[in-house]
Amino acid sequence: MTEACQQISRQIHATVSTVKQHLIKVFRKLKVWRRSDLRLEHRQ
Repeated sequence: MTEACQQISRQIHATVSTVKQHLIKVFRKLKVWRRSDLRLEHRQ
């Protein structure tokens, strides 16, 4: 996840920490604990 967060942070001009914090909040709201789980949840 770190490499993806670095790419996102460069694109939106934010820190990697900020990107990670926002992703964590989104994952919690969706009740998803890993990025791989997110893909599985939304395919169904």
